[in-house]
Amino acid sequence: MTIIHPLDNFIYELFPNAEKNEESLKKAISDFYTMQNVKPIIKFSKEFVEITIDTKRIEVEGNKFQKLISLCEKAKFEEAKILADELISSNPNISEYHRIQGQVFSELGNQEEAINSLIDALRWNPKNEWALLMMGNIFAKFQNDIETAMKYYDQVLIVKPNDSITLNNIGANLMQLDRKEEAVKYFNKALKSDPSYPNTYYALGLVAEKENDYKKAFDYTLLAIAQTNKQTNKQTNNFILTVSI
Repeated sequence: MTIIHPLDNFIYELFPNAEKNEESLKKAISDFYTMQNVKPIIKFSKEFVEITIDTKRIEVEGNKFQKLISLCEKAKFEEAKILADELISSNPNISEYHRIQGQVFSELGNQEEAINSLIDALRWNPKNEWALLMMGNIFAKFQNDIETAMKYYDQVLIVKPNDSITLNNIGANLMQLDRKEEAVKYFNKALKSDPSYPNTYYALGLVAEKENDYKKAFDYTLLAIAQTNKQTNKQTNNFILTVSI
């Protein structure tokens, strides 16, 4: 297995105990990725750090993972936590297991443990957009830390710059924090990316209502209904915490 991290300031969000020098960062990376006393091979280049782990490729336990998703969808989070712990214990290198565990912790009200799990998810896969989005949501919604939240949202948009669901979700979080002008920018980007996504019209309708522009709010609501009738709302195979407006 080979993992590649860009050598930019964001890597110190993933390894916050490392000092900003190669030696300290290398030790932090080695400590984390050492499995059963097998240390990783770490190579630094000018722009990236490459981590190679000498271990057999672990197959995803598909049935257990689908059961985990099902438990989450049924809001059986205590049972889901047990299964997530089991999956991580057997296959700690799978980013999605940590990501789901983080969301389970969040649903159970333990945001600190949620953050720890999501950081682990990103250590194994720094491009896990759902883990990045969830981190942004936690910092925005539960810690009122927009500056940190935006670091993670920005990383999502590097991975998926034109994803309407992601853009809409970021806007929704900003709206809940009364950051209307910033939220509208994301809603407009979402609309440009996918003019058929009904949730964005609904969000813009709520913005217009808050501005007492009821005609515009009514028009956006009609557009949201029209688009909903044209298509089934987009779904993913991922259990992900979203924010309603």
